[in-house]
Amino acid sequence: MYSLGKALNRRQGLTATALLRLALVLILIVLQSIEVSDSFPLLQAGPVWALPSLCICMLAASLGFSAAESRGTMAWRAFAADQFRLSIPIYAAAVIAAMAVLGPLATNRGTGNYFGDPATYAYLLNLVGLPQFTLPGVFEFNDLTQVVNQNVWVAPVFVVVTAAICVDGRRRWAKAFPVILALVIVTTALLVQAIARPPGDNRDPAALFLAGDGLSAMLGALFGIGLFRGRRLVPIDWRLAMVAAVAMLMLAAIGDPIWLGSAVFRILEVAASTYLCVYLELRRPPLAWLWNRIEPYLVAMFLVSFPLQQAATQIGPSRQNFIVNVAAAGGAAIVIAVAYWYLIGRRIVGERRRTALATAMAVEAEFPRARHRVRRIDRAAIIVHLAVGLSISVFALGLLSMVYFALKHD
Repeated sequence: MYSLGKALNRRQGLTATALLRLALVLILIVLQSIEVSDSFPLLQAGPVWALPSLCICMLAASLGFSAAESRGTMAWRAFAADQFRLSIPIYAAAVIAAMAVLGPLATNRGTGNYFGDPATYAYLLNLVGLPQFTLPGVFEFNDLTQVVNQNVWVAPVFVVVTAAICVDGRRRWAKAFPVILALVIVTTALLVQAIARPPGDNRDPAALFLAGDGLSAMLGALFGIGLFRGRRLVPIDWRLAMVAAVAMLMLAAIGDPIWLGSAVFRILEVAASTYLCVYLELRRPPLAWLWNRIEPYLVAMFLVSFPLQQAATQIGPSRQNFIVNVAAAGGAAIVIAVAYWYLIGRRIVGERRRTALATAMAVEAEFPRARHRVRRIDRAAIIVHLAVGLSISVFALGLLSMVYFALKHD
């Protein structure tokens, strides 16, 4: 049997991971433009209704698989610090910029009323992983009413998946923890489905648990981690990939948008799309060096795209199709993503690589003092990052509090 483990050993670093992620992010951005523009009926046409959920699931599976592979060469503390160090700056920048810059420009209530409303500051709960989607008076007259950034749901999913990867050890239950967690979520989803109202009835909190893409994303990431952990037992065969692809097409062709509130559909799509995603990642694409150069921009593009698309809908033509929306918001998202990478992201990655190189040299040389010194450097770097982040957060919250009390009506 040609297993996934053997395929990983023979790939020599030339995989289609970056190209696949680029394609998935671009498809999601286009689908978001369809959702917020006058082209929304296209999402209900034919099998297109299932495409957003499938793309999110495949993207989560790709990220979970890669993260599990990185975890194999790092201690859990170093892995967790590394993941948060790479992810928090761009996520925090997207949240704060939406609240402090885009909100005042897009609100219809006036700057004073906007900063005097406590709901404005509730949006900062996104920074601690509690998704908040609205700001006072922002995008109230758009087709997708009041939703500032629907992509902030990635925060709690990211925290749960990172914690699941960090649980590791020599015992079998620890190795299988992501799979156990996925089974618990699957069982919970099926139980919720049994007690919920009919799929698509968003008045029921139980139905909301099933209707969002967070469930598919979390299961996709956990299944990706599970595939890597069981890579020696998982066969890699083009025929199995074809079966997964056909299953996905059949689900989309015979299904209905109401299925997005079904736990059974979510489980089936995760199982099929995760295997297909991993299979496609192991292919060798042309121009791999080009796709690897573009990949660092993708996170920022995904996080800032939705607010820009909503803004383009508000200030653009009254009858706006998705092509106009993609051209306006997509170009701005690319500019912001590139600027973030060269101003902040590249420095963070450079520091990460220097730390990893120092650690590898110390371990290879087997000098106890060197290893202890590298550990002290790692701890010091983490403390510095946390201190700087905390200081900036306290300063920002203090400044916003002053603005709030200054503009608050008696």
